[in-house]
Amino acid sequence: MINLDRLWNQLKGRSELNGRAAEPALEEGQGLVEYALILLLVAIVVIAILTLLGPQLGEMFSAVTKGLS
Repeated sequence: MINLDRLWNQLKGRSELNGRAAEPALEEGQGLVEYALILLLVAIVVIAILTLLGPQLGEMFSAVTKGLS
């Protein structure tokens, strides 16, 4: 015989272990926030590197351009 309560709880996304409703939308949002924070950190590091090494890179490209001319 089918246990309708168990089926209903599974359809609602309830965990049998803790009885709380699972909230996949919040977990998905949490994952998006984590990826956004990682992307922000990478962007800050890239901007810092370009700020520190920008003049040196500019001189290097100028030297290459003059060498090709």
